[in-house]
Amino acid sequence: RIYKAQNTDFYEYAKSYLEARKGSELHLSSYLAYQNQNDARVKRFFHGKYKVKDVTYSVLQDFFNEFNQEGCARSTKTRYKAFLKLVIDDAVTKDVMPSNPIEKFPKGTFGKSDFKAKTFKAHEIDDFLPALMDSDDVIGKLVAITFYYALRREEVLGWKWSQIDFERKTISLETSIIDVSAKLDKNDILKKFKSVNKVYSTKGRNHIIEQNVLKTDGSATVMPLLDVVIDPLKKIKEQTEEYRKMFGNCYDNRFSDYVFVRPDGYIITPSYVSSHFPILLRNLDMKRIRFHDVRHTTATLLLKEGWSIKHIQHWLRHSDAQTTAKFYLHTDEEELVRVGAGVEDMYNKFTTKKEITK
Repeated sequence: RIYKAQNTDFYEYAKSYLEARKGSELHLSSYLAYQNQNDARVKRFFHGKYKVKDVTYSVLQDFFNEFNQEGCARSTKTRYKAFLKLVIDDAVTKDVMPSNPIEKFPKGTFGKSDFKAKTFKAHEIDDFLPALMDSDDVIGKLVAITFYYALRREEVLGWKWSQIDFERKTISLETSIIDVSAKLDKNDILKKFKSVNKVYSTKGRNHIIEQNVLKTDGSATVMPLLDVVIDPLKKIKEQTEEYRKMFGNCYDNRFSDYVFVRPDGYIITPSYVSSHFPILLRNLDMKRIRFHDVRHTTATLLLKEGWSIKHIQHWLRHSDAQTTAKFYLHTDEEELVRVGAGVEDMYNKFTTKKEITK
């Protein structure tokens, strides 16, 4: 068995590794990300060329050199390194490989992430945010709510009316929405991934997946329902009911409990938000950022307002404050000037006191 595994095509071995662990050790999102990596660069480089026993440090160097030649971001190389480490660690555990050659790469080989989020400054959203909240476009209201709650796309799309308590002014964040390739078997998804609550098949290329965070994190996050979002939410509800009557039998009632749906009742998907968001920014004459940068913006502005890392961590729903500080808090040049002035004032006070003492 060991001999057979050693002589297995490395790409095929990685593919088998993923299939064996989907659901039990890998959540759906992780599985899909690793599958994409395996079917892209791993397949292109290793398939038909390298067996498991052939994968050495030198081979891995050649693999990552292709990233350099194509000008790939450091973060991309780091993600592939993490995936390959998992696969080769599995081979080492099964005595298929004596050691993991990827560990020979020194820590920080690819350097720190070169990604830098774009964020809005406070003055840039003075008019932008009210315009979004008052927009007749449901995406506009969705984006405005995302600014306040620093939500990920999948989280805001998972909002349900049954999770909102207008009297107690709370919302329970229990579900998230992702769309996946229709090539994946619906029953297999439901069977293998415990986080999956529902799978909606569509006539298009994707399945719509509802994931239940109660099954992954153990408990839902109950957030305060901010006064500023109550009226917009009620307007969305009224508008949805009007569309339901207008479309009649053509209305898609499968998604009736979801807050953010299209006029015909079909749920708004993450891919739809990503494609529609730049159009919204252009129409409102705003600089282009990614949808996820809305989350970065909220975190950064909270920091400037004097909130502690711990408070920001809880609002962003991170498991630890280190993640919050590392990825979501950005200091711009304007802030550095302000900090510099503060340092100068601080030391001026010290030296003035010393002169007075003399």
